[in-house]
Amino acid sequence: MQVLRSSTLTMTCPFQMLIEPNHSFKSAFVGHEQTTERNSGNPKHRKVLLMRTRCAYIAIVVASLMWSPAAISVEQVPKQLGEQVERLVMLLSDGYAVGYPKATMYRPLGLKTGGEVVLVIFTVEGWGGGNSFTQFLAVFSKGTDDKEKEYFTFIDAMPVGSGGWRQVEQLDVNTLPSKTKGESLFSIKVKVNAEQDPPNFPSKRSIAVISLKEGKLKEVGSR
Repeated sequence: MQVLRSSTLTMTCPFQMLIEPNHSFKSAFVGHEQTTERNSGNPKHRKVLLMRTRCAYIAIVVASLMWSPAAISVEQVPKQLGEQVERLVMLLSDGYAVGYPKATMYRPLGLKTGGEVVLVIFTVEGWGGGNSFTQFLAVFSKGTDDKEKEYFTFIDAMPVGSGGWRQVEQLDVNTLPSKTKGESLFSIKVKVNAEQDPPNFPSKRSIAVISLKEGKLKEVGSR
């Protein structure tokens, strides 16, 4: 991955391989391009920016849980699944960006494709040493080995939110009917940045419709 050293940094973050629990390699690819302002490079300045971003994110999530009558509690992320997410973060990082485990959310999708399908929202922050962040949606297949130990096999991932675009505040998922054979459709509630919104405080409620077909995630609509 090449990092351009300039006042504006354009980043492409590919998934190429993920080590599975059986130590085999699975090929995958997620293209994500994002432009972010570089700061002065001062480590203390970067730390302050990261803390501000985290505080803003936490404030949004807490507010949504307090104000939403249908708020859904987020379950504790299983250890094995958390470890897989950490691997994804390392593959995505540009050398500056890190994961934020406290913001990770997961939920079973209610589908069976060789195993129970599980959705995960995780956050990567600090691109280029700045205070920007990206939320990713990842899908895993949950299985159990011969010793009754759970494991999670990575299927695919895609960006679903970032500062100035939109955010997933809670993993509220609904499955949808599909007329296409082999396709699973589901929707996720999001908040989109309106023109007057600060980057980290989107206000417009929306729904992202996402397709899972042949092991690939794709956003196919919104409403």
